[in-house]
Amino acid sequence: MARASDLSAGEVLRSFGMLREHLRGPLSPRRIYGILQISSNGRIGILAGGDYGISDGQGTQAKFANLHMGCFAFGPDGSLFVTDSLTCVRKITRSGTVTTLADSSGRQLQFRGARGLACDAEGNLYIADSSECRIYKVTVNRGSKPVAGSGKRGLEDGPVQKASFQEPTGVAVS
Repeated sequence: MARASDLSAGEVLRSFGMLREHLRGPLSPRRIYGILQISSNGRIGILAGGDYGISDGQGTQAKFANLHMGCFAFGPDGSLFVTDSLTCVRKITRSGTVTTLADSSGRQLQFRGARGLACDAEGNLYIADSSECRIYKVTVNRGSKPVAGSGKRGLEDGPVQKASFQEPTGVAVS
């Protein structure tokens, strides 16, 4: 099985686009709410999810509601991080285990507009929250803190905690 982390972002997005059109086509029996994988021989299978909803689990026991194309990042261990319904940040391991890192229920870290994701070499996740107008850092032990933005909508330069963003939708780390 080819690892997704071995593909360039362009290859992943092209593959996703082709799969999306194929799965939504007139011969498609149903819409798939999940993460698909492509084997080295071109076979398409479901890594995680499949039915509508939001629940953690292994493989097809997990559920996704509204995955956003372009809102994903790979961790250093090959895990995939995605946004679901803009309020959930979910982690999918290479074996297909889905864990919700953040959601709007108040039980975990809360986001209202998670649109951009990036992961550093240590496995820390950075999230651009367009509704909160901030960039957050989620550490590997799930601690969270804003690392940039005052939380006020605007375009003001300044120290990272006082600067303002106008609905940030992307983030990158090096």
